[in-house]
Amino acid sequence: MTGGHESINGSGGAVYLPTVGRNTLRLPDTSRLDMRLTRLVRAGERMRVRAAVEVFNLANHVSYTGVQQRAFLVGTPAANGVTPLIFQDANTIAAEGLNVRPFGTYTASAANDSRERQIQLGLRFDF
Repeated sequence: MTGGHESINGSGGAVYLPTVGRNTLRLPDTSRLDMRLTRLVRAGERMRVRAAVEVFNLANHVSYTGVQQRAFLVGTPAANGVTPLIFQDANTIAAEGLNVRPFGTYTASAANDSRERQIQLGLRFDF
């Protein structure tokens, strides 16, 4: 028996909301393509020139790393003392005038060194 705090209602049961479908909060695949081109040219008997071009995130693909996980808004308590939970979709947020993102929208993108496409050029002389 799992006991208590590991479930929604504290009874040790399911740890997911039954109204939210399976794999709803999955993020899209992350991808990144880096490329390097180099060329070596001899400039005389003892001298060489090496040129390099490096491109990071060539496809300029955004990799999302966060998604809005709050699915329900707390509603107005009813006369019988029951406080309803309202599913947080774009229409509900607009009607309530809230400044939050709808459930399942992306909230963050990759925090690596090169989020956007970057190009680096290099030139080296060997003598």
